[in-house]
Amino acid sequence: MLSWLGCALLLLAPVAAGATPAVDWTARLAAHPELTDGIRLARGRARLAGGDRAGAVVDAEAVYHAAPPWADEAAWLRAQASASCRQVLTWIERAPARAGAIPAPARLALRAQAARACGDQPAAAADERRLAVEFPWTPQAEALAARLTLTAAERMAQAAAWEGHRDYGRARAILSGLADGPEGQAARFALARLALDRERRDFPGAARAYEALAREPGPRQGEAAYEAARAWGRAGELD
Repeated sequence: MLSWLGCALLLLAPVAAGATPAVDWTARLAAHPELTDGIRLARGRARLAGGDRAGAVVDAEAVYHAAPPWADEAAWLRAQASASCRQVLTWIERAPARAGAIPAPARLALRAQAARACGDQPAAAADERRLAVEFPWTPQAEALAARLTLTAAERMAQAAAWEGHRDYGRARAILSGLADGPEGQAARFALARLALDRERRDFPGAARAYEALAREPGPRQGEAAYEAARAWGRAGELD
């Protein structure tokens, strides 16, 4: 029996050399019966990449029914290989998003496409909005940008997503555009926090922004005053 490291090297070795034909995976399957399910799943992916949807379906279903540890990934492959929108929607619900194996943006995009093809426009629109708000840096979201009009609250959430992605410039641009609108105070708080805790280049500017917020009426005056003091303290660290 191969070690887990040996298994990983066996399964990942062809990646460095580019796409591996399904026939090569078939040979590996015969040579390493102890790795049947992992190799069969890899063969299914190779088949799908090569345009053999039927072969990918066979491998995906075999692994799904035989190997619980691989079931989520097998269901994701089966959804991608499906010929009808109904099949996509059925199988994708068995494949929860998981970092690395089942990327959330690709899953949302495929589910939205299938829902639209099946006539469920509200479900498709909901997934597309989630994609645009939660994963704005992806190609799928960029393709939606021209035809979606996001609410102020969604733009705030999108700015938070850009911040989480460490693209502070994009986050700042969105928040600046919201600073004078309905979400203005929340946007100004987010801008001040971005300057203080993320960009960390202009502590005096962050302190002044919080001081201005502390003068605005509302329940966050105390919070703003505290953050202003913290920002001035950090500005002093630079002296």
